[in-house]
Amino acid sequence: MLPTVVTEARRSFVDDVEARGFEDVERGRSQRVRTDAGDRARLAKMTATYPFGADAPTDALDVEGWLGVWSHGGSLRIAGGAYPVRGVDALLAEGASGKRPETSPNEFRSELLDLIRAVE
Repeated sequence: MLPTVVTEARRSFVDDVEARGFEDVERGRSQRVRTDAGDRARLAKMTATYPFGADAPTDALDVEGWLGVWSHGGSLRIAGGAYPVRGVDALLAEGASGKRPETSPNEFRSELLDLIRAVE
């Protein structure tokens, strides 16, 4: 049953991203990771673009997402999310201090994968 759930979860994840206005949605590589509980999760990568400048069609937010599916104690677990990898600086205004918030796609990725692995 797990392969069927994995396929449908990935399809639903892509459909949801597209329904939210993202374009050029592509499925990427997959990999396996261990969850915090020791289970093996199948992760699938997704990339997409969200255009945010009607006057400047080249302005876009590029995102990367990961979806994990695994079995834990006889039940199935599904967890995922997405984060910006390019274009977020153009969306962020300078704060009261006059500085932009730090943005790091590598940190965003690490935090998302930590959250997915923590699901029990």
